[in-house]
Amino acid sequence: MIRRFALPTSFLAALATVALLAAPATGTAARSATKAERAAIAKASKVPASCIRVRVSTRNSRWAAWSLRFPVRKSCIRAADRQPTWEIAVYLKRTGKRWKRAGSASQCARPARLPRRIWSEMAPACRNFDDEGLPL
Repeated sequence: MIRRFALPTSFLAALATVALLAAPATGTAARSATKAERAAIAKASKVPASCIRVRVSTRNSRWAAWSLRFPVRKSCIRAADRQPTWEIAVYLKRTGKRWKRAGSASQCARPARLPRRIWSEMAPACRNFDDEGLPL
């Protein structure tokens, strides 16, 4: 006769909780912009707020990145035409109450004025690339 060993459900739940707490966090820390931040960034970028996707750094909230929403809406075609096709993300830095352009990125090349720590947060897919966009 074979004896089966059954673990209590509470033990399995505790084991799963410990495993989840021990696992490293894989998400990015950048957050969505508030309505006020989105409006200020859209104004500084001369693009309608409804046409862009804005992410703000949680490490330093003076840094933000925006990109055009895709698919591009009919009302946003003009704004899309004004942007160079190679710009995937545009980075801005807040100085006082104004947002100023700090650079733009194509693929995984880091803009020179953007700190590495902020770049790794805002562009998580590029973590395995160096500053010029070449694989590590």
